[in-house]
Amino acid sequence: MKKYIEIPLSKNKGINPEAKPKTTTSRRFRWVLLAVGIMMFYVWLKLATNAALVRIAVLQTQIEEQQIENEKLQAEVTTLSSIENIQKTAQALGLDFIPHENIIRISPAP
Repeated sequence: MKKYIEIPLSKNKGINPEAKPKTTTSRRFRWVLLAVGIMMFYVWLKLATNAALVRIAVLQTQIEEQQIENEKLQAEVTTLSSIENIQKTAQALGLDFIPHENIIRISPAP
């Protein structure tokens, strides 16, 4: 039969492995405060994001309205700058229209 050798164990010096760590009220309060802070940050972030999305939607609407207005103005410029319209306006003002063939261009002397 085998003999077992006993190994002496040192005594536990003030540490009880079975004892649970004490949770103090201040520690719980800090955890609750941290949780509340995180929730408040989340709510603030959601509100800020929603406000930014509303501003973006308003700006997109304004951009679309400006593009429509720009297209209208471009069409008006094209209409008003046509040679036929200029001739009609000139005749209404009493100006005589000279055909392009009758115009003589004089270049400056070299």
